[in-house]
Amino acid sequence: MEAINLQMLLSGRELTTYQKALANNEFNQLQTELKEARERIIHLEDGNVEKNALLEKLLSENDINKAWGNASFGGDISKRDVIQNALMKFATGYGTGYTIEQICRELKLITKQCNLTTLGKRYLYDSYYHKTSV
Repeated sequence: MEAINLQMLLSGRELTTYQKALANNEFNQLQTELKEARERIIHLEDGNVEKNALLEKLLSENDINKAWGNASFGGDISKRDVIQNALMKFATGYGTGYTIEQICRELKLITKQCNLTTLGKRYLYDSYYHKTSV
């Protein structure tokens, strides 16, 4: 697509009909792309709302906060993300820290041998529910 000569615009010279049509076409195309992007964002947000509601049914915020106590795993990661990461580690045989292990145990997501309980398996599955599955 041709770009309009910026110097022509700054010098105050009149744009040709062709240049006006090009500018209008670019503007309309950008508006369409913006509308489509907004629709994709709304769709993704709706998916996250469904996912969060599903996870909330399995494990309430109150339960998580009660088990969490004063634990801290950094500033930008949510408690649910920490739990999801820990459950993935338990499911694949990797170790985690003592604190998150105790939190998961108190929430009845893992057994004493650090195997996932039925609730832990369900929570982990639902955490990835809206992602690609094969």
